[in-house]
Amino acid sequence: MRNRTTALRTGRLCTVPAYLRLVGVVLLAALSAPVWAQKAVSTQSNGRAAAAPGPMSPEQPAEPSPALWGADGAFAGRNPEDEVVELRGPSTKQFQNPDGTKTAVITLSPVHYRTATGAWQEIQPIIKPNDSGIHAGHPFAVTHHLFQAFFGASATDGYVVETEALRIEVSGASEIRVEGADGRVLARYSRSTARARVVDNRIDYQAAFTEIAADERLTVHCRGLKHEVIIRRPPRIIVADAQAAKLVFAEHIRLPLGGCLVETAGGSSSAIEVRDPVGDVAAMIPPTTTYEIGTAELRQDIVGATDADLSRPPSETRLRNVDGGYVLEAAIPLEWLLAPDRQYPVVIDPTINIAEAS
Repeated sequence: MRNRTTALRTGRLCTVPAYLRLVGVVLLAALSAPVWAQKAVSTQSNGRAAAAPGPMSPEQPAEPSPALWGADGAFAGRNPEDEVVELRGPSTKQFQNPDGTKTAVITLSPVHYRTATGAWQEIQPIIKPNDSGIHAGHPFAVTHHLFQAFFGASATDGYVVETEALRIEVSGASEIRVEGADGRVLARYSRSTARARVVDNRIDYQAAFTEIAADERLTVHCRGLKHEVIIRRPPRIIVADAQAAKLVFAEHIRLPLGGCLVETAGGSSSAIEVRDPVGDVAAMIPPTTTYEIGTAELRQDIVGATDADLSRPPSETRLRNVDGGYVLEAAIPLEWLLAPDRQYPVVIDPTINIAEAS
């Protein structure tokens, strides 16, 4: 029997709304498997032995994953029974052909993660009730992925992203505020008790902030977790010098297992590295992107369009150490938000990306 690859194809990612595909997703190019999925005998890039698998490897769900085999999935139209499971890789599946050859489908993003037993399992990005036995205060979770994510029933509960070596806790105390030219706070909008609404790989908190028309959305992709604040209408505030004032979205982040956040070189538009307790880069927080949803969707129909075609303000990223944790801030010119030709909704995109190399 012949054993050769007859075709090399690029599969699609999970189902992603059109405008979400526009925002650049910065990925971690680190290990070929997440830390908790490596065997105890393996060695990390720093020479230290990897930790033995812990409670981060729950019972595996039934395959095939709807996100991968559905109409918009990377393997749409293929028969799962034709897959040669033993030949899986992080971003690869191989299928047996009737003539004895095999076809390899190589995707641009991970489609498998390695379990505690060393097997490659299909990524399941769908958000489900949290039955993992951990983080019981967060009733929704994704546990069959390159990482685990846990979401609160209310916007004030925040969320947790976790591997065996790193835990990122984003507090429900995050806020939106308006700052004057001198940095003085002119208005403050705290999180509301908005309840979660889960749809497949997305969790929405509608009216997530008090006294400002803004929602919050978290979307799980095959590559990572996307976080968006969706401002439905401009803030109702009169500012003497709107040209110098800013609207600021502030997130409170803790790393209770150790590690640190480090700004990369780039000034106010720098990305943030999330490093684990031994200093390895485990995640990236790209520079915050702010854009109009309408123009982002419109751009899909413009051949050869670039990011310059989107209406984007010069957002500023700030990182501060506060009370043993961090405050990550995205500052957007208020003048841009209040412009007469501004098209709402407007999205502030402070995404945290955790993923293996594809």
